[in-house]
Amino acid sequence: MKGLVHCSFCAEEIYEGQEGLRLLGRYICERCEKMIVDSTVEDKSYFLLKEKMKSIWFAW
Repeated sequence: MKGLVHCSFCAEEIYEGQEGLRLLGRYICERCEKMIVDSTVEDKSYFLLKEKMKSIWFAW
C-alpha cells in the first residue's frame, strides 16, 4: 500500500506514486506541477512558486 504524502506547494494530500513530480524527496502534485511549467515571469504567482521551489532546494 502506498503512503499518503502532502504536496510541497499546496499541501494537498496525495498517494505516493500518483501523478505528479518527486523532487529531492518532496512531492509536487500534478496541478502544481502544471502551474510551475505554465507560469511566466509576468504571472502574479511566479515569485511565490520561485520561493517554494527555493525552499525545496535549500532544504536538501
